[in-house]
Amino acid sequence: MFQFMALMLSLLAVFIIYSCNKNQQILKSRLSKKYKIFSYLCFILSLIMWSLAVSFSSAIFIWLMSMMLFLISVPALSLLKSKGQ
Repeated sequence: MFQFMALMLSLLAVFIIYSCNKNQQILKSRLSKKYKIFSYLCFILSLIMWSLAVSFSSAIFIWLMSMMLFLISVPALSLLKSKGQ
């Protein structure tokens, strides 16, 4: 249960970070900068949840690997969006 919640928090945090960028292509307008604080909090909570689920060294490794995966895949989602929208 902690693993799934940690992954979803990580995905939410990366999506918010990407949506606050001025060059994002998913939303019509970017989110305000105040949402970045919430995404940083999600990052920290995700790391805490990973450390509750597995050992701390494994938690850091899994957390960093999931961040890398999500930071690559979330901007790639804009390529799947059709040009007419």
